[in-house]
Amino acid sequence: MSQFHWHVVDSQSFPLTVPGFPELAQKGAYSTDEIYSSADIQDIVTYAGTVSLFSTAIFLTCIYPILYI
Repeated sequence: MSQFHWHVVDSQSFPLTVPGFPELAQKGAYSTDEIYSSADIQDIVTYAGTVSLFSTAIFLTCIYPILYI
């Protein structure tokens, strides 16, 4: 089985909508057009499973996205 090693969040951008903390994605993503919703994440993981990919979502964070709030 192949692996989909996905860096969802990194030190330069926080494009993931987190329930209760919408400001992280709104202010931490490169643009408002480049934000993953929970439904987007589920769709990507589901699709990866249908094409026999093992999904590994990586969340590398630092303090910088917090500073935008």
